[in-house]
Amino acid sequence: MNVLLINPIARSWSKPNCFPSGLGYIASVLRNNDHHIDVLDFNAIRQEDITYEGWITSKGKKDYDWIGITGIITQYKDVKKIAKICRDYFGNVFIICGGPLATSVPDLLLNNTEVDKCVIGEGEEVIFDLMDDIFDKINLNHRKYSFVTTIKNLDTIPMPAYDLFPTSVYCDNPIAYLNTRKWVDGSIAIHELRPHTRSMNIIGSRGCPYNCIYCYHNYMGCGYRVRGAKAIVEEMKYLAQNYNVEYIHFGDDCFAFSVKKMKEFCEEIFAMQFRSDFKWNMTWSCAGRANVMNKDMASMMKDAGCVGVCYGFESGSQEMLDVMNKHVILDNYRRAVEISKEYFVYEDYTFMINMFGETDETVQESIDFCKEVDIVPSAVFFTTVYPGTKMFEMLVEQGKIFPNDYAWMEKYILCLDEQGEDMKWSDMLWWSKYSVDHVKQWHKEFIGKTNAWNKEKHV
Repeated sequence: MNVLLINPIARSWSKPNCFPSGLGYIASVLRNNDHHIDVLDFNAIRQEDITYEGWITSKGKKDYDWIGITGIITQYKDVKKIAKICRDYFGNVFIICGGPLATSVPDLLLNNTEVDKCVIGEGEEVIFDLMDDIFDKINLNHRKYSFVTTIKNLDTIPMPAYDLFPTSVYCDNPIAYLNTRKWVDGSIAIHELRPHTRSMNIIGSRGCPYNCIYCYHNYMGCGYRVRGAKAIVEEMKYLAQNYNVEYIHFGDDCFAFSVKKMKEFCEEIFAMQFRSDFKWNMTWSCAGRANVMNKDMASMMKDAGCVGVCYGFESGSQEMLDVMNKHVILDNYRRAVEISKEYFVYEDYTFMINMFGETDETVQESIDFCKEVDIVPSAVFFTTVYPGTKMFEMLVEQGKIFPNDYAWMEKYILCLDEQGEDMKWSDMLWWSKYSVDHVKQWHKEFIGKTNAWNKEKHV
């Protein structure tokens, strides 16, 4: 089959630095099964003088069997626009949506856009069932038709088809540790005088062992699974050899969770370092859990090239952490900060305000905590209720959110913009006793008193 895969623009004010791994995996498994793949990676292209429509129509009216569009919830508007352009230009072509957006709001996509089918969950295996249906003309007029699947062994999936994407664009734009202007434009700060290092994001695990009420991750319910250490290191080697990548950031929810798996990964790196046929010059960072990190684990990670662990602290108030279902205590955070300062060169801590029950006092506790342990937050976010989260379910049960009213849901989704920027959903602040202006003042004071990175506003 002939397939067109499309990646919309994300966070347009920042440089594109995060490779679309999900779409890359889909492209890889399709190509390995002899399908022809074209890719339009709008997030990497970003030519201001060319619109979505301009790019799609400039490629010529190729006879595609289906078009796949990925997206996260804040890309809903772009996905809807792209699907409409594809429908108008390609006619009856079959349009599929996947990724976190399709998994979290499939009914909205199927009822309010030109999307024909949604793939819910992980699509690398089930996409072939859907393609068989397309080939056999089965259920093609039945728009409420989607899939749920779980990949038990992640090592059965080939690495993303990096060569089909403008991968060098992502390598050239710094990520995580190198991204010192992360909340401005994503570039390396000129005054840092750090030599340019090509970077890339990859995935080492899927899912999360925890279930915080505010968090939506694409593989919720699928369980926490880790790729084999050899497969991960081989992908890192591939990126080094083919794209001159010297720094990797693991974009998964919680890569540094299992001490056993981390030991296997670090040992695989140690083995690679001593190979005579390849010079290993790779550093890396990842996300972790404060209640798991210890000095032995950190020492091992540092020796294997880790420069930092990112933590979503979210609050310095134990009361708020308990409401969030974080399963941590503040002493876990204190120990994690101490370890980060001792073993790593890169610190990354995020916070959020206006969780259920947040007060002036709990916000001040978070500010005081940052000062106590001497950290600068990389970002202070506004609490945002995403579809698929426990918070969303709670507000549905309370009659505050109406997922079956598609006009209402679309309006709501279109308000879910960058959560560190502004409260665009200000008329939907149902759970707080404080005014929108009051909550915005919290945000301003938190950033000002802690010198958090996300001072700049773009929306």
